[in-house]
Amino acid sequence: MIASSPDGQWAAARRGREVVLWAGGAGPATARIELPTADADLVMVGPPSVLAVVTRGAAGGEPCHRIVLYQPPNLEPVARHDLDTAMRIAGLTGSRLVLVSLDGKAVVIVRIAGRALATQVVEPASPVEFAVGLERNQVLFSLLRKLETWDAVSGRPLLRMQLPLPPPPRIVGPAHGFLWVTRPGGDDILVFRLSDGRPFRHALGVAIDDVIYHPASPLLVLVTARGLVRLHCYAHSLTVIDAPWQPGTELGQLVAGEDIRLLGIADPDPEPWSVPIGGAGAPVAAAEAPDAAGEPVVTAAERLRAMRERGLHEPVGRGERAEPADRPAPGPGLPGRGGLERVGGLRLSLADRSEPIRFGDRPDGNELFRRADAGDRPQGHPLFRRKGPPDPGEPIRREPVPPGGGDHRSDPGAPIVGGETSESSEPTRRSDGDRSEPTGRSDRSEPARRDDRAGGPPGLSPALSAMLARRAEPRSRAWRDPLATFGGDLARGADADLAAVAAGPELGELGELADRLTLPIAARGALVALYSLYLVGEPCISLARLAQVLGDWTEPLGQGELGALAMLRRRGGKVALRGSVTDLLDGVGPRAIRVIETAAAVPSPGAARLARDGRSDAAIEAELAGRLGRIAVIEGGAALALLEARLRGATAVALVPPLTRPLPWPRDAGLVVVAEPAAPAWVAALPALTAA
Repeated sequence: MIASSPDGQWAAARRGREVVLWAGGAGPATARIELPTADADLVMVGPPSVLAVVTRGAAGGEPCHRIVLYQPPNLEPVARHDLDTAMRIAGLTGSRLVLVSLDGKAVVIVRIAGRALATQVVEPASPVEFAVGLERNQVLFSLLRKLETWDAVSGRPLLRMQLPLPPPPRIVGPAHGFLWVTRPGGDDILVFRLSDGRPFRHALGVAIDDVIYHPASPLLVLVTARGLVRLHCYAHSLTVIDAPWQPGTELGQLVAGEDIRLLGIADPDPEPWSVPIGGAGAPVAAAEAPDAAGEPVVTAAERLRAMRERGLHEPVGRGERAEPADRPAPGPGLPGRGGLERVGGLRLSLADRSEPIRFGDRPDGNELFRRADAGDRPQGHPLFRRKGPPDPGEPIRREPVPPGGGDHRSDPGAPIVGGETSESSEPTRRSDGDRSEPTGRSDRSEPARRDDRAGGPPGLSPALSAMLARRAEPRSRAWRDPLATFGGDLARGADADLAAVAAGPELGELGELADRLTLPIAARGALVALYSLYLVGEPCISLARLAQVLGDWTEPLGQGELGALAMLRRRGGKVALRGSVTDLLDGVGPRAIRVIETAAAVPSPGAARLARDGRSDAAIEAELAGRLGRIAVIEGGAALALLEARLRGATAVALVPPLTRPLPWPRDAGLVVVAEPAAPAWVAALPALTAA
């Protein structure tokens, strides 16, 4: 597999004993080195980017069990550590490598910091089957009859997980916010969402030979005998990749922010080929429609929730008793509490333990490739459409992502259940303390009447009535309609009146963002034009064309407010909005931050340092949330997190100091770095956070 740096600047591949390095994954080779043995693993860690190579075997009668760090661009060896036994790279989390011996009995965690490394021996209770690096310096170990998440910093277990994994032998790996598993020679792959542990199964119908992944990418490339298939973990969709791939080609992903490219190189090729599979340069995949979602494994807790919500519409008479719902069996933990297990003082609910699903008759997996070869990219392959539509007589809604989860994106694969929303099913409380009848319980034969002028049924609080009124009106669609029409005219080169669209009375999330950032007229018009193009699938526009529409060159050249706020991506004479901006305008949650809000936000522009002083992360988060009101805890890349926090009017908080200062730095962005005793030099030079 081709290894790439976290910032997408470098890519390296091994050919026998030779290791070749390319800048940006293209062009002629920048450097070449020769290893002492061909039995080696390599991975790139950063920032700053270094190439870590773990070798095994012997050369010249001497054992070569060691890890060596090579620094680009010349691949100069800068650090070396000899290992006691032959080990392999089992996982990567942040700047730490997880090395496991070939027999699984020895585990070493290697922390890499630029030109230095440090090792820490971990002693699990049993041999390790596999290790997967997760976010926030955590590692998932598969031990004897249990799955445990360990803290890679302290080398201690945190909690025990319960995931319905297939039996060994199996291949497990990470994706951005997900965990995937497949069996050798199998024709399906199981993807687990780490925010709630929910599994999704995707079947191809042809054997999966290899899985090309990257810890920072939500895309998986499945290698089959018929070709390459892209699996989008968020959209739960499969798309055939049009690439010059041949069997035996080394593959890898190059991730640079939202732009993801697939790299491949064969033995006789002097340099790798590159195909965009994600980001602004990737082709629009028709298979990523909502109805192309993978089939979720329905859990017992979800069935109970659906039964309770359906029960709100079926009143039970006095003296009658509803039939009890089937309860999931308690787990091996605390009896009667949904199966809670404790490890290291933490507990994890096992009530959402998944059950096997029935796939029925699988269509021939070759159909996906036959239709792709014929140029017919299906909107939704029959294999991945949701089965069992809901009752048309009941209102439908999508199951929301749990608050505080790792990913806050919209989930096309979530089940559709009947019943009113949770807010409308809650009983209201009168001023005299008496409880009124629940507003969600209404007879089907006589539906509750809604007062359109009041925004909801009588008796509701003003806030709830306003929320119901906002849900009743098609706001998310209405304000985007004129933008989509304008974007289509702009993409076709027709005359388009930007002033009429930008001066509209209702611009939804776009207007709220422009007001929050206090954008001037020119920047607001540029934001409207670029988002309109994004809505019609043409996110990039030439600098000259945008300047013609705006009547000014300042914003297209990146010299205006949008450029100062790091909201633009300029490449090859074209400009587009960054993915963080379009995600916010689409109503999609952030990727690299976790927002905590306790009071009115107190902007804190600039960077400041806060000493940890032995406090836990939870204590620091509570203190900063109380002082700053709205904070954004960094859980991904620092540069991406800083932009997402600035767009949401929050102060970013780095519980783990970044090795380098995040760039680009949006104007008026705020960052609080929790300083460790051995903090990087740029963090130590920051002023201390003072009380406001």
